[in-house]
Amino acid sequence: MHTINFAAETDYLYTVEEYNPDLGGLVIEWTPEDVYVVFLSAMEESLEIIKELVLRRKLFFKDDNGNITVNPLLEAETRWYMSKSFEYTCLSHGLDACEFRAELKSWLYYHSHRSISENTKLAECRNDDEIILHDCNDDMGWDIFFDQDYLMSEKKLAVKWTDREIMDVYIKAFKSTLELFDELVSCDLLTKRNAFGKLEINPIFENHFEWIMSEAFEIVGNHLGYNVPQIRKLMATICQMNLK
Repeated sequence: MHTINFAAETDYLYTVEEYNPDLGGLVIEWTPEDVYVVFLSAMEESLEIIKELVLRRKLFFKDDNGNITVNPLLEAETRWYMSKSFEYTCLSHGLDACEFRAELKSWLYYHSHRSISENTKLAECRNDDEIILHDCNDDMGWDIFFDQDYLMSEKKLAVKWTDREIMDVYIKAFKSTLELFDELVSCDLLTKRNAFGKLEINPIFENHFEWIMSEAFEIVGNHLGYNVPQIRKLMATICQMNLK
């Protein structure tokens, strides 16, 4: 049943045989062949749209600060490629949907990163001590994908950090850890019971243990004027008290 929205009663759709006034739409019986043709047309049309974006270099736009905004058309088309209907289309054509998606992604990467080969870029990054290669997930945004410092084969984003920027990140991490601990204690959420009813440290805070005991945590804490050994001792004591 295809509902007709925002159409006047003089619209020709109201005159076709399939129109049902009681239901307010067209009642059409689709055959498997009909669905096959529609999905095939959708795939072909989608590919043409993406090819046009590539040819016109309209996959994304950059502002004056170099920030990337992905073309909404590309986002809309790639949502279709992640849909179940796309998988059905591939299945009916004997295609592997996952392989098709990977090939499309590689094709988009090639046409948006042709200024320098990926191997050359990777070699440059590894020879520069100020560059850190950050791991990227498969569900990262297109803005990262189209970044010229993104290495698709490695699934990493190369970022050149200054000492000041690195210290700023560590300072934020240090302060956020202290704030998290204070919040969990004040809200009585430092511990929780596991499936067997036994008290254990909240995993949210437990994930910070390695960082808290690291040399970097101590260096940053000392830089900010904190007594790090005392902080660690206090945290350990409160954790032990809450586990009793």
